[in-house]
Amino acid sequence: VLQEGVQIDEVAVVCESIVAFLSSVEGVQNITHALRPGVNYASILGWERHNFPAQLPGDLKSFLSLSNGLSLTWSIDHAGEELHIGNMHVNDISRIQRIDVSPREFSARGALADGAEEAPLRTVSEALAFDIDSEAHDGRVALVYINGDKDAAEVWFQDLSCKWHFIANNFTDYFRLVVMHVGLPRWQYAFTPLGPDPASKYWLGLVGPKPGMLNGAAGGDAK
Repeated sequence: VLQEGVQIDEVAVVCESIVAFLSSVEGVQNITHALRPGVNYASILGWERHNFPAQLPGDLKSFLSLSNGLSLTWSIDHAGEELHIGNMHVNDISRIQRIDVSPREFSARGALADGAEEAPLRTVSEALAFDIDSEAHDGRVALVYINGDKDAAEVWFQDLSCKWHFIANNFTDYFRLVVMHVGLPRWQYAFTPLGPDPASKYWLGLVGPKPGMLNGAAGGDAK
C-alpha cells in the first residue's frame, strides 16, 4: 500500500477504495473518514529527538508525511439497531508514545508453524516499543524496535493477558492488514493462539477481509 516516494493522493485513494467496498456491504452506514495534513520534516525530527535513539521507519515517515494519522469509522444496521463496529485507526505523531516493555516478551517471533506448540525463539536483549493505535479494541498495538535496530521496527499486539504477539515485519505490512480488515474490532486476535472471539468471527465473515478489494490502490512489496 505504501512505498518510499508514494504520491500525495495515495492515502486518499486507499480510503476511497475502502469506502467504496464498505458501501457495497448491505447494512453498512455512517462511514466517516478524515485525512489529516501530513507532518513536516521538523515534526519528524522533533519526535526522533524526543524519543532518541529510536528513529521512525521510512515507511511510517512516508505515511505520516501524507496524513498525520488516520481515522475511518463505520457502523452497521443489525436487526434495526445501529452498531458502531468499524474503526480503522493509526495514531498521529503526537500519540506515537513510548510504552514500557520487557525485551524477553519479544523472543517468539512469527506465526506458529503447523503442529508447533511454540513459535521460533530468538535472543532479544533490548526492545523499544511505541503505541501506534491507541483506539485498538481489547489490546494494544505497538511498533517495536529489537536489539538496537533504531530505524526499523516490527509490529506487535498485546492482548488483555498482557502477552505480546507478532503481527508484521514492518508498518507497511501492518497497514495492509488494517486495510484488509477494514477496522473490524479485535481482528488482531487472529494473530494470537486464542484467535478471534465468536462475535469477531461473525463480523469477519460478514465484512472482511477481502484481499483483492484494493488491487488498484496497493503498492509494491514492503522495503
